[in-house]
Amino acid sequence: MPSQKLRHPKPTDLPLHGGRRRVAFVTGAARGIGQAVAIKLARDGLDIAINDLDLSDLEDTKRQVEAIGSCCFLTAGDVTDERRVEEMIDEVVGKLKYLDVMIANAGITYGKAIVEMSAEEMLHVLKVNTVGVHLCYKYAARHMIKQGTGGKLIAAASAAALRGSRVASAYGASKFAIRGYNQSAALEFAKHSITCNCYAPGYIATNMTDWDNLNFPDAAKVKLNMENAIKSLPIDRFGQVEDVSNLVSFLVSRDSDYITGQILPVGGGYHML
Repeated sequence: MPSQKLRHPKPTDLPLHGGRRRVAFVTGAARGIGQAVAIKLARDGLDIAINDLDLSDLEDTKRQVEAIGSCCFLTAGDVTDERRVEEMIDEVVGKLKYLDVMIANAGITYGKAIVEMSAEEMLHVLKVNTVGVHLCYKYAARHMIKQGTGGKLIAAASAAALRGSRVASAYGASKFAIRGYNQSAALEFAKHSITCNCYAPGYIATNMTDWDNLNFPDAAKVKLNMENAIKSLPIDRFGQVEDVSNLVSFLVSRDSDYITGQILPVGGGYHML
């Protein structure tokens, strides 16, 4: 369901080709980092498509994006459903005409000891976090290659893709996998002027780090590990979603055109490369 157009920046103010506005598709955009990214990219002058499991959950993000003056198109769907991902990206291109930026942000967290976790639980985390990124990259890249104007494929990794954590093996494995997958994608798509990069949030204040309200078997242990880790950070505080969206804004910009295959941490010094 397309939204009402409000105001647009002058074409001369926009870092794009052909005088048109660039288009970004952000998954998992109902709240948290995904919402912050959608709003920041709207401020940067892009038109925005947003996704989550339920359309009604996207209304707040839509309102904020449109208030800035960008078009906002909503589409609901599960990023693990290949047919639906293909349909959603086709819908975005059908409504907004182009797709220049894919932000594969949707993901889940999970905390359970290795000796207690079933194969089904492990596979569920991998399917959402890793296969979901693959499907977004796959179908977004097809459109970008067809357009012939390059593009930006950007995935949500994590500090857990740089260093393992207790009671977070499934989550860590899924994020390490994204890191390797993104490097392969960067090699495949460079010839099409498509860059591929990951942002790696550390301890960011979102619903996914609100362990008091997450019903996981070992949530209390994960919360304690997290609190101890934050105390040891050089910048000893929770990060804010804007800390992440500012980095994503750079990766989306033309200033990052010579950067690909990278994972960039936003974690207060949790991991120094």
